[in-house]
This record gives sequence, structure tokens and C-alpha cells, in this order.
Amino acid sequence: MNFLKHDLIDESIISVIPILPGDGTRLFKDDRPEQQLEFVSAKSFDTGLTQLYDKRKR
Repeated sequence: MNFLKHDLIDESIISVIPILPGDGTRLFKDDRPEQQLEFVSAKSFDTGLTQLYDKRKR
């Protein structure tokens, strides 16, 4: 997460898996700086997995 903190991320692909494990590790911590993202695309797979592709707005 230091990449976010130091403003080094320009695009991201986040995979969403349709499982609710309960207690899990947070993807983003509360102390990260706010960043505006622009949705580019999404891809769904037969397994239920969805990938979200975003770019940073600058």
C-alpha cells in the first residue's frame, strides 16, 4: 500500500470474488490519500470472478 501513499499508482485491476469470508484483510487502509478513479472496463468470468479496470484521474 506504500505505492498508494506515495502516489505511484496510475491504473489498477481489482478482482472481485463472490465470497463473504467475514473477517478478512482490508484491501485499502483508512490512512491512504483519497484518489479519483475513472472506470475503464469490467470483465466477468464463468467462475463468478469479476475484474474491474480503473485509471487515475489526474
